[in-house]
Amino acid sequence: MAMIYEEDWAAGTSLFDTMYRYDLDDDGPDSLYPYMFSAEGVYLNGDGYLDKNPAYTGPFEDYQSAGIWVKGMGSLDTDGVIGVGGFWNADKGCIEVTYIPTTTSLGEHSGGNYDPLLALVDPLGLGVLRVDIDLGADEIIVHYQCEGPDVDATIPDVTMPVAGEPYVVRMEWQCGTMDLVEEVTAADGFIRVWINDILIYEAVDVTLFVRYPNTYMDSLPNLADGATFGYAGLLGPLVDFHIEDTLCVVVEDDVETDLEDEELEFEFDASEKQTIGLIWVDAFLPD
Repeated sequence: MAMIYEEDWAAGTSLFDTMYRYDLDDDGPDSLYPYMFSAEGVYLNGDGYLDKNPAYTGPFEDYQSAGIWVKGMGSLDTDGVIGVGGFWNADKGCIEVTYIPTTTSLGEHSGGNYDPLLALVDPLGLGVLRVDIDLGADEIIVHYQCEGPDVDATIPDVTMPVAGEPYVVRMEWQCGTMDLVEEVTAADGFIRVWINDILIYEAVDVTLFVRYPNTYMDSLPNLADGATFGYAGLLGPLVDFHIEDTLCVVVEDDVETDLEDEELEFEFDASEKQTIGLIWVDAFLPD
């Protein structure tokens, strides 16, 4: 179990944020961000966060098109050999991202579009597990693939982003048990999504999977090699993110009770036996 990749942009400005469209295959690797596979319309702003580059003002050069695709962070090839390939075992995992949206970014997302907040993607960049937001309808949409039709679950009445305030999105999943002979997945998987530490969605006993081993000529199931943030709509400045191959660590809020300001009373009857822990003792009065 390990951290697959975490990024907070501490390395500073580099190759990918000096052009409108960056592509590793065409522009070469970024020495400071070697897992940056593709980026569009972004830069590191004055706060050191990934943001939409204000220098680009043409048609479609706005938050609706800005985003990044990171890829190749794992240590496996498709046969499970360690050290090459860039894949990792995504039987279970956690992705968390923190945005601090602005008035401008939220304004450019108010048209009812399904903007991806985070996505675990296949080698073609298609989101197999994804959390979207629809600011026009005040909804979160959770997408995952499973046996039969993919699921797109709509969650209304959830916390919507506010300009200037952190918006933390966290997704964890566990794939169903896969039968590689019959090529079916059992209904024992799950997926959960939190917004600002509030659980907003949970689906259990589902046939969730990342991908079958015969897809793209693989010989291991549920391999992943990348994730996207934005790219069909960057919510706003992206502070940091991390990707793990284990379940999320969620810190629960302290539980408040109605007894905090009340006194607890205990009457001691010396003529009777009293219970202390699990031991019976005879209580007595001194002579």
